[in-house]
Parts: sequence; C-alpha cells; structure tokens
Amino acid sequence: MTAPTRLLLVEDSISDAELVMRQLHKDGFDLIAERVEDEASMSWMLENRDWDLIVSDYRLPQFSAPKALALVQQAGTDIPFIVLSGAVGEHAAVEIMRNGAHDFIGKDKLWQLGPAIQRELRESTARSDHRQAVRLLRTSERHYRSLVENISQGFYICDRRSIFTYVNAAISAVSGYSEVELIGTSAFRLVHPEDRSRVTENYLQWANSEVMDTRIEFRLQFKDGREMWVEQFTHYVRDPDSRLIKFRNFISDISERRAAEKAMRDSEERYRALIESSADGILLVDLAGKIRSANQAAAKLHGMPRAKLVGMMIQELTADDPIAYVDNLLLKSPAAATRSFESRHQRGANETFPIELVATSINTNGQDFVLITIRDITDRLIQEEERRRLTLLVRETGNAVTITDAAGKVEWINDGFISMTGFELDEIRGQAPGWFLQGPATDKSVVNEIREAMVNREIIKTEILNYHK
Repeated sequence: MTAPTRLLLVEDSISDAELVMRQLHKDGFDLIAERVEDEASMSWMLENRDWDLIVSDYRLPQFSAPKALALVQQAGTDIPFIVLSGAVGEHAAVEIMRNGAHDFIGKDKLWQLGPAIQRELRESTARSDHRQAVRLLRTSERHYRSLVENISQGFYICDRRSIFTYVNAAISAVSGYSEVELIGTSAFRLVHPEDRSRVTENYLQWANSEVMDTRIEFRLQFKDGREMWVEQFTHYVRDPDSRLIKFRNFISDISERRAAEKAMRDSEERYRALIESSADGILLVDLAGKIRSANQAAAKLHGMPRAKLVGMMIQELTADDPIAYVDNLLLKSPAAATRSFESRHQRGANETFPIELVATSINTNGQDFVLITIRDITDRLIQEEERRRLTLLVRETGNAVTITDAAGKVEWINDGFISMTGFELDEIRGQAPGWFLQGPATDKSVVNEIREAMVNREIIKTEILNYHK
C-alpha cells in the first residue's frame, strides 16, 4: 500500500485551501495535510514534521511564498515547493522560480496542480536516489582513509645476509615466534612462499646498489599459518664504499587497508556495473563542461559512439539555449545541491528528444565534477498528454460520468452528471448510485444485471430508468 502524501499548505484562505484539497482528491491523491499562514507556524512544522510536498499561496497577510521558500532552504531539506497563486506579475513568478521554487501555477488553473505534483514527487525521488548513490561512494572513501590512518608497526634489524639480529616485541607477538626462535635465522622465513621469490629478487637488487631507502608490500606467514599483508620501509646502512652492513626494517600491518582497497575496487566495479546497466544516460562532467566519462546508455540516447561522446562539451548535446542550459547545471558552483530540470537533447544530426536531467556535484580525488543523469521522457510526456486529453474529455462531455471505489461508492462525478441528475458531489459522495437514482419503476432485473457485471469487472451496455433529484 502506498503511503499517503504529506502536504504542507501555506494558505490563509480556508475556502481556497478546501478547493485545493478537493482538486487533489479528485486527482487521486491520498493526503495528510496541514495548513499554515505565518512564519512561526511554518517553522514549527518544518522542525517537527516530515513533508513530501509544500504548496504555497504567493501573498498572505502575514507571510509570503518567498519567505516560505527561504525557510525551506534554511532547513536544508529537498522538498518540492509549488507556488499556487492568483494575479501575480510575471517578474515575481520568474524571480521565485529562479530562487528555487519548482513550479508556479495560477489558482484559475487548478487542474494543472495534480500533474505538477506527480512530476515533482518523481523528481524528488530521483534526486534522493541519486544522493544515496553519491553518499555510498563518499562513505566508502572515508572508510578507506580511516583504515589507512590506523595501522600497527613492527621493527627488526638484519645483517647483510638477511639474518635476524634484532626483533621487537611487536614482531614476536604477531608472528607467534619468540625472539630466541627468530634471532640467527633468515628474515625470508616469515615471507609468504608465494611472495618470497619477488621479495628476495628486490632485496638483492637494492642491496647491491647505492639506494638508501625502499618500500615494498608483501605477505607474511606466521607460526600458526596465519597470513598478513605488510608494508615494509627499509633503511640500508652502508660503509663509505656503499657496501651493505645491515638494514633496519619497519613493517606495518596493511591487511585492513588491502581489504578496504579490494572492497573499494569491488565497490567501484559494482558502481560501474550499476552505471553501465542503467537505462538512463549517465555522464561525468568537469567544471569546464567537458564530458569525462559516459555510460553506454548515454551514447545510445544521443545516437553516437561513446568514444565520440567523451570529450565533447556538455552544451553541445542540448537543443535549447546552450547558455541557459549551462547556467541550470551550475558548473561553476561545485558546492551546489542536487538540481534537476527538463530540456531537449540532440540525437544524431537531425533529431531531438525531451529529457529530464539530474545533476549532482561530487569531489573525487580532490577534483570537482558534476554527475549528470539523463532520462528520455518522451513516453512520459505522451502519457501525460493522453491523460490530460482524457481528463478534458470526461470533464467536458455532456454525458453523465461517475467514478466509484471498489465497493461501488461514489468518489467523483462530472458536470454532465450534475446537469442530468441534479445531484452535487457533496450530496452523494460515499453512496452507491442506485440508492439515490433508482425508484419504484426501475427494473430490478436490469439493476441485478449491472451489479453482476460490476462484480465480474465486465463492460455492460444497457438501459435503466433513473430518477432526477
């Protein structure tokens, strides 16, 4: 079962608020709503409740939509904010949209509110999913750094033949060998058999050179058979002729770091697999607007090979004003929040298609990028247009149309129904049509025939005598 939509309505007029709620109920929304009309009430609601959507009148006696939008932004929440108002100048509408409102709808066009809310809720979900993916990547990087900064160390000294002459307590504790068991034996005895040849080869090369300090990673194998990845820093002590006398070794346990690196590689592979399997186009763009990477879906959407797409400037993809397009991406604002908008992109040389774009600023290895998700919304727009036309047809037809719930109780009627029967929706909502339309002369067999068809979810065409109010 879908959870109800939590609506915060900023409106001082109770009658206008009721009109909004009635319209949204007609559009099929299951709502939990609260109404506020001043700054204090709205601040309390934002601090103490969670909201899916905010719809605000532009001007209120003690408040305004710009002030309400500022409160939402100060709270740091990504809640769709739709302005619903009467006569407001074009400049004011453009200004509040520029400042972060998601849509602006006139009160004389309430039928547009439902589709706008559905769109903004979808986009809010997409932005949330996008932020979650980015959070997982950043958390993985922080976990890696934490592991690297917390490592243990051991210390030992060998003569030029690689014979232990000293080991500290940490070496004995971790290896399981006592100091007596190790002193006088080869240091290579602790090196894992699969790494021993490589470590020996490197040691001989460095020992016979003039190098003073080296670093190498390999596995140790201990008395009980356990293995440990270590990072070894070695300082070579030489005589004046550069002949090796002994070498001092510091080792650090990097098992967790290696595991983290493997986990990160696996995570990156899964992340790349997720990106590659996505039906949406995904681009990584630097702050100059140059496309640094693209998944196969992005190449397919734009009708070109991936090799050609990578290296292009992002504005080359738009079929709209490239300057406004780049401004919407906020490439010069690496700290900007996730943002989304609709545009049109080029597909090949002669075709364009509508897209929904979500952009998020990320930082990878100290460099700022914008991660862009592109979705072809052609089918969605067609469906929305079909729904709009169907809604218009149902509303404008002179025939009586009623919509009931699964139990057969009235939820909505059109103007044709009101004209034909004389009943208003408020009079009959929640009642079965037969209760108020049928009378003494109504054929009961036809009633039963209609009832049976409804139970079986069948289409029926018949004639029945109904009564006017």
